[in-house]
Amino acid sequence: MATSTLTKARQNKADEFYTQLPDIEAEMRHYRDQFKGKSVLCNCDDPFESNFFKYFALNFNFLGLRKLVATCYAGSSVMQGELDLFGVPGVAESDARAKTPYKIEITEVPDAYPRYANYDAIEVSKTSEIPCDFDGAMGVPITFLDKYNPEQFEIVGASRFLGRPMSEIAPKGTFVAGGVRFYLPNGDGTYRRLYDRIVIRRKGSAT
Repeated sequence: MATSTLTKARQNKADEFYTQLPDIEAEMRHYRDQFKGKSVLCNCDDPFESNFFKYFALNFNFLGLRKLVATCYAGSSVMQGELDLFGVPGVAESDARAKTPYKIEITEVPDAYPRYANYDAIEVSKTSEIPCDFDGAMGVPITFLDKYNPEQFEIVGASRFLGRPMSEIAPKGTFVAGGVRFYLPNGDGTYRRLYDRIVIRRKGSAT
């Protein structure tokens, strides 16, 4: 059954300690077409700690959500630390001490996975944020190799061999020269050079 993943998790430890992001991704992939144009309410779900809220925030555009809302009491132990939700302001320390109820509402999310200027792939800056339903090429940090699962992903190559020279793409002075790497646009006509990336693709996806 589609709910077996979360049911199994529920039998383990309590609350967010057992509701891991991979469990949520495995379950939600069965219902992704049903979220288009819908509002999602994470009731009594701390957005700074909740993997449910993180899943919907990271996949806001992919799922076609209209709105994402989380309500809870102030006082998160990781507030403004662990989960940076696209510049959402935190809660005042005085409110946290008073356990003041608050709400975070998201109606628009900038593209969480920008595309490189010199290679056709998206940038995923943290391996923990690899999108669960994207089948195209993805650039990830080389630390991905520590968790690499050959049954789940195939390695396409490294940025130093795959990237096009920026001199073929952008005017001199708009980017920092160096060995071939991937570059991301800054939005002002200039480009920033990234550290080396490994390009991966989900197994079984179209090439």
